[in-house]
Amino acid sequence: MITCGNNDLISKKFSDAYSNYIYEDDKFANSVYAFDLGFTHFVCLNSNTDSTYVNNVGTVGGYASTNDFLQAQMVWFDQHMTEVNARPTKPRWVIVYAHLSPFTVGRTIRLQRWVAYFEKWKIDMVLCGHNHAYSRSK
Repeated sequence: MITCGNNDLISKKFSDAYSNYIYEDDKFANSVYAFDLGFTHFVCLNSNTDSTYVNNVGTVGGYASTNDFLQAQMVWFDQHMTEVNARPTKPRWVIVYAHLSPFTVGRTIRLQRWVAYFEKWKIDMVLCGHNHAYSRSK
């Protein structure tokens, strides 16, 4: 399972790698995709500024800012979780993962918007990297 981070987006156009791993019908944007494995549903979110989508630099999206890109992901996430919860057999667990976290001691303020959606859908676990420190919440 891959998710892009800030270092991936600085030195190269990381988005090209996703065409090798993620099918078009399962993704919303670079590093924004979902899949099932066993009884678990996984959702990957892009917590970074992706120039393919932001500031009209890229060829798709054309979001004016990172905040607009992050909010568009939450619209996608909300619609996606509505579909997941409408399934006749719902997943036993839902795990969301991304590079930056809204929860850790080095809070990323722009990601705080995600917390309400995680709580709304009762996400079982959120896994993130970047700060390389252990933290957990109730």
